[in-house]
Amino acid sequence: EPPPMNNASPASTVSVEVVSVDLLLDRDNTPFTAAGLHADVASHILEHARHFPVRSNFRINVSVPEQDMVHAEEVQLAIHHHFKTAEIHAARELSEIWRDGRIATMIGLLFMSSLLLIGQLVTSITGDEISRLVMESMTVFGWVSMWRPAELLLYDHWPVRHNRILARQLAKAEVVLTPRHEQAR
Repeated sequence: EPPPMNNASPASTVSVEVVSVDLLLDRDNTPFTAAGLHADVASHILEHARHFPVRSNFRINVSVPEQDMVHAEEVQLAIHHHFKTAEIHAARELSEIWRDGRIATMIGLLFMSSLLLIGQLVTSITGDEISRLVMESMTVFGWVSMWRPAELLLYDHWPVRHNRILARQLAKAEVVLTPRHEQAR
């Protein structure tokens, strides 16, 4: 009989080796009751997580001195909290991009309409070659005014969206502390 199919994808593992949990956690620079995650550790995790598909199931292995194993729950909470907060920030940034894109689109369309109206007005008054040049210039300026809205709505959101998904996956990653036996010198 064949083995049962397992649809769960294997965990993508990110490994971190720290000198001590005290250096991994940022207890001093946070006003919150729970310790934060040191910025260098967070950057290391993100940098290595980017090598895996964005929707991976992550496992974060943290190698610590044996005496720091008592801080396993605190480390888990700090890592999960850090990336949950990063997901929330990315969601806000994404909302701001969409809002700015809508506002820029409205401004761009208004500006473009005004320029085309001015161009039509000049053409109807003069009707010569210079008016055609003015009309073409107004059209080009109008389309240029739509550059930023297009950039916001078509391109700027992708990296933020990617970071949000990655942070979400890291926020629910399995965090495993492994003891590192120090050798006597």
